Amino acid sequence: MSQVSYQDEEITEKPLNAKLLWRLIGYLKPYLWWVSLAFILIVGTAFFRQATPYLTKIAIDDYILIGNL
Repeated sequence: MSQVSYQDEEITEKPLNAKLLWRLIGYLKPYLWWVSLAFILIVGTAFFRQATPYLTKIAIDDYILIGNL
């Protein structure tokens, strides 16, 4: 009966080079409109999530506390 020995293999990651990145982007060309739209929506969502607390501050400080409700 033989024993099977397992050795930990060292996995080395190769850095992402520009050639590979452009090759991957090439697959997105047919979907460029959708990718652009998704990027714009992500940036817009991030902006409005940051703007909500500021708008709440303005509403409370300038209108509710003064009594202009």
